[in-house]
Amino acid sequence: MVDSDFRRRSQRSRKWLAFAVLLLALAAAVWVWHATANRRAPDPHRGEMYQRTLESVRSTCLPPKAGVESYCRDQALLLLEFPECDPSCVALARKIRGEPTR
Repeated sequence: MVDSDFRRRSQRSRKWLAFAVLLLALAAAVWVWHATANRRAPDPHRGEMYQRTLESVRSTCLPPKAGVESYCRDQALLLLEFPECDPSCVALARKIRGEPTR
């Protein structure tokens, strides 16, 4: 009788443990899916926005002009958020933001 009760409780505990592990795995999968959503589905207008921002930074911020420093720093930071920002773009953004290039 004691063995029977122990087995039932043991089986019930294993089922709950399996359910909890499954629930944690599902929560982790949803979190990963949500965290990578921006990289999976690129915005069709992102490339155009990157090009416009890059041209705006080049025309407005090079050479540096008085009164637009804050705008230029913000735009340079925005450029760094684009996956299209290649090493020359990164160097440009760092130069505008006053960061060391090496």
